[in-house]
Amino acid sequence: MTSISVNLGASRRARRAASLSIRNRIEALRHFVGEDPLVSALGLLWLLDGTLQFQPFMFSLSFVNGIMAPTAAGNPGVVAQPITAVSAFLLPDIRF
Repeated sequence: MTSISVNLGASRRARRAASLSIRNRIEALRHFVGEDPLVSALGLLWLLDGTLQFQPFMFSLSFVNGIMAPTAAGNPGVVAQPITAVSAFLLPDIRF
């Protein structure tokens, strides 16, 4: 009879420890996510977008000539001038 009560006590302790562990994990997740999970999700998407920007095409000559320079056309001078200046600044330094 004693071994049965010891086993029941051990299983209760194990369940209690597991529930505390789950509670601790939930609290840690809440601390990581913060008060507003939508803001955290948008932040993670922003970081993912930033990492996807580091692709070889973004540092090539075709990116400057094919995407950056044509965006200046048709824009007002206030917008077109900085785009043209950045394109001209980047062109001599691109090797591939």
